[in-house]
Amino acid sequence: MARLPTEPHARRLRELTPVLKARLARLVPRVAVDDLVQDALAAAVAHNVPLDEEERLLGWLTVVARRRAIDWLRRNRRPVDPRLVPLPEDARDHAPHVVDRIVLEAALALLPEAHRRVVVDVCVRGQTTAEVADALGVPVGTVRSRLHYGLATLRSLIDADHATSR
Repeated sequence: MARLPTEPHARRLRELTPVLKARLARLVPRVAVDDLVQDALAAAVAHNVPLDEEERLLGWLTVVARRRAIDWLRRNRRPVDPRLVPLPEDARDHAPHVVDRIVLEAALALLPEAHRRVVVDVCVRGQTTAEVADALGVPVGTVRSRLHYGLATLRSLIDADHATSR
């Protein structure tokens, strides 16, 4: 038979109850808090936990209540239908972008080196045709010509890849 707590013990447990409830409220739904606190208090009475230090008693109660809360969460766990979980705004399917990048890199690899360098410098790195001309030591007109033919070749390679992948 369970023994009754002494009056000082019962008073101390009543004083710690709001603190324990607040700690449990962060772990489990409100409907479970009262039952879990009661279980922890009953365990304290059953084990005749010493009352000498409030922090030790509160720590002991918190550990017991936390373990009971974990058990409660495990018992009441329900499988989640992934279709019901909302996706964050930035959660997109990146596969098409990855495929586009792979196709673009493959097409760039097929360009002649002179055309590839100009296309990458102007279109990817954002350099002006004058900057690319200075870096390569060629006239600006040559850079524009390489850019024109390089982009035209890229378009035809990507269009050909797109037509064959259908």
